[in-house]
Amino acid sequence: MFSRNLKNLARNPVLGARRHHGQGNGGLPSHFTLNSGDEIPAVDLGVWRAGKGEVGGAFKAALNAGYRHIDGAWIYRNEEEVGKALKNSGVARDQIWLTSKLWNSFHAPEATLDDSLLKLGTDYLDLTQERQQKKREEMVEKGKIRNIGVSNFTIPKVEALRWNHLKTDPAVNQIELNYCFPQPGMLQWSKETGVLLQAYSPLGSVGRVFESLNVPVVDTFFNSSDYAAR
Repeated sequence: MFSRNLKNLARNPVLGARRHHGQGNGGLPSHFTLNSGDEIPAVDLGVWRAGKGEVGGAFKAALNAGYRHIDGAWIYRNEEEVGKALKNSGVARDQIWLTSKLWNSFHAPEATLDDSLLKLGTDYLDLTQERQQKKREEMVEKGKIRNIGVSNFTIPKVEALRWNHLKTDPAVNQIELNYCFPQPGMLQWSKETGVLLQAYSPLGSVGRVFESLNVPVVDTFFNSSDYAAR
């Protein structure tokens, strides 16, 4: 799955899912099916590093371009703006996938989640990505979270979670994945286990996007007649 943010051209592809359906522009799958059975949109708008007043316009442009997945976090300090943009969009809540994150230093995860829900103007999140698995399972049971994910976990760390007598396996692991940092071992593991990879910075991390675009094979692709026709 890919995510595009305001400072980096693209951020999160979803890769390694067991099933997907449909095709979007350029032949990409439109959705991937998580281990919960929910279908997550393949490309999202990430709002990391978005300055005050930037999110609303980006949200509207993204919706007009067909985006239906917004990737944010409490710590980004822009969830209230996201919530207002969602309310003003006229798009039904069940047509938008909302992902958020909770930092490890937060020792009252439900209170922080409730604050996110209030600012976003919703009573549930489609996906959260954090480390406090047991607490999140409680919030899944309460209906505040639909799917549980992790971020920047290595294979041993995800396996440790999966063998920890959990009620719910992690559905997504968000990691950096791009031409300069391909992580083939993680990708193969994802295909074998069904834990979806969500790739942030697919065109390169901050400051490396133009470097990636100048790689000959990438440059050839983006300047090809096949790509232009899309």
